[in-house]
Amino acid sequence: LSMQGGSERDGLKEGEYTLRFLQRNFRRLKEFRLFADIDLEQAEARMRRYAMAEVESANTTDELLKCGDVLSRAGCDRVILVSSPTHLPRCLRDACCIFQKARFRFSGWVLACASDTCYAGAVPGDVAIVE
Repeated sequence: LSMQGGSERDGLKEGEYTLRFLQRNFRRLKEFRLFADIDLEQAEARMRRYAMAEVESANTTDELLKCGDVLSRAGCDRVILVSSPTHLPRCLRDACCIFQKARFRFSGWVLACASDTCYAGAVPGDVAIVE
């Protein structure tokens, strides 16, 4: 699990902010029926073991390259890309172009899932991507 993002919030890079939010709020997953049969204690231990924040990237391409290297070193052979609905199509296009290179074990195994939400109160027209 790799948290990415070059923008900053509260003095933290987006990836760091997101990882800290996940760590602080992980146990709230029990509030959702979907997680009723999941051993959340075990899942949290696994999340804390494997989750990391990549904070050096300056753009989506750089994020994908760095994330691809991290995931390849970890032996991953499949990738699920999660991003906001307005950003996901471009991310998936870029990921497929980048990950088709032989150095990545998961070539051809990139799946995409749009996140349910974006920032509170945001609408698609608020999205601006500058690289």
